[in-house]
Amino acid sequence: MYPPIRIRKYLPDSTLKLVVHAYRIADRDGWARFFIPSGTTRLHTKGTWTPEGISIAALHPERPYVVHWWKNQTMTGFYVDMATELR
Repeated sequence: MYPPIRIRKYLPDSTLKLVVHAYRIADRDGWARFFIPSGTTRLHTKGTWTPEGISIAALHPERPYVVHWWKNQTMTGFYVDMATELR
């Protein structure tokens, strides 16, 4: 069983942007990976939403970005967030 964690995203001015619960899954090639199950609520500064799909986020302490992959019943995609600091 993978441990549950809480992910917090901050804006460059240190304002909290997003909070979501996830599971830490096995690292790969130095990348820490996090699984966000279907139905997990995201608490965002612009509102709250609960996607029906799944998501995996990956971050590396030596890379200035975080990669997000997602999938729902009809679509699959990814996006990349800039990361100025990992805590």
